[in-house]
Amino acid sequence: MSSATPDIPDISVVVIAYNEEANIGQCLESIFAQRGLRSFEVVFVDDASTDGTLQIAESLEKVHPELRVIHHPANRGRGAARRTGQDASRAGVVGFVDSDIRLPADWLSRTSEALMDADVVSGVAVPDGDVAVIWRIFRPTPRGMAGYWSLTGNNVLFRREALEQVGWPAETRLTEDNRMAIALESAGFKVVTIRDLRVEHHEGKSYRRAIAFAHETGFNATEILRDLRIFRFPDLVWSCWALLLVVVVVTTALGLIAWWVAIGMVLLATIAVDVGAMIQRFYFLSHPLRWTGAAVANLVLITTYLVARTMYSPRLLFRPRHATH
Repeated sequence: MSSATPDIPDISVVVIAYNEEANIGQCLESIFAQRGLRSFEVVFVDDASTDGTLQIAESLEKVHPELRVIHHPANRGRGAARRTGQDASRAGVVGFVDSDIRLPADWLSRTSEALMDADVVSGVAVPDGDVAVIWRIFRPTPRGMAGYWSLTGNNVLFRREALEQVGWPAETRLTEDNRMAIALESAGFKVVTIRDLRVEHHEGKSYRRAIAFAHETGFNATEILRDLRIFRFPDLVWSCWALLLVVVVVTTALGLIAWWVAIGMVLLATIAVDVGAMIQRFYFLSHPLRWTGAAVANLVLITTYLVARTMYSPRLLFRPRHATH
């Protein structure tokens, strides 16, 4: 780490939030409690929260001079919030932490050490965002699965030169970290995930909001496939499910199979996708009943995701792709 000047800290940590009054206090305190934290600043960006998030941050600002609070008067999405924090940060090393994340005390020391041989370093959020809501409700034991991308925006540390050369895509409301990962690697920067560095993920969505988010995720996953042209394992799973759906619809329309057989086939395929996702993310044997309850609840989210991807694919896949960043 380079030494800070009186005006420029060693580390800037950007925290973005939208309606996170239940989590923001503990998130910020986990940052202030980092071991080895020397000269630092915390830039908090409130993306037009309608609950008490901003007020909690402003009250902490009064007792933590390192904290600066910035408020978006209108909600602009995660990409814009991250970009606001990037532009306001001053240090040569810049971290980004989402407000529903709680860092272990050694997060900064471990990511800083890894940054000696990399340009961008992330930890692993447990549980991951796709299943955070059902984990909160049923409490199955999470495995701590790393994401399919080399970077996660919810806890990441950057060398400033990498951040400034690429920069967060401010116009992107979701998938901004996926696009950032590809843009960084395309520019020749080394992006690393420390797979045994786990951070706590306390997502506050309601189950109803999680269903809506699964719909948004389905749309964005297909858009990412079109824009980045990277075919991942979730894309393979969805493609097989969608192909089965098409075959079932056609064969039913031709009178080759009964409608109830068609529904059963699609349902079984959807359950298989759900079970596979649950096996990836949670241990079954530690709490079988909790795992089963979570799997039933997750079936609704998985179905919403698959249907949304299929519904939007003709509209997205056959249109010109957007810029990747």
